[in-house]
Amino acid sequence: MLQLAHPGRRIFQHEGSVPVSNADNGADEPVWLPPIQRTIATEDSGVTELIEKIAKHRSHLEQTGDLIRRERARLAAELDLLVETELVKTFRAGLAAGRYAAVLDQVVDRSLSPQQAALELIREAQE
Repeated sequence: MLQLAHPGRRIFQHEGSVPVSNADNGADEPVWLPPIQRTIATEDSGVTELIEKIAKHRSHLEQTGDLIRRERARLAAELDLLVETELVKTFRAGLAAGRYAAVLDQVVDRSLSPQQAALELIREAQE
């Protein structure tokens, strides 16, 4: 089931075995498949093993460089969100009072599509 999440021909590393998927996307890098670890916290069963497997996964991420790639992607997404937020604030501040609400009302009553509304507001902001 976990292999279905990885389309394309991939080499999977799963607790010592190395199965290869059938599809082909040209990638031959090992992909980490998380092992299944049964735990029962109320009985303190499997928790130690789970911690060991989490540490093993982190080690894999560090060795392959995936940890840095994931951190970079996470930070890029965070930065994009902050930039978008500030751009929208600046954009709205530049609109005539009540203009955004008026255009939103047109979208709500279906007299204007969201795409048309966005283009109209952007055009007005550029004038």
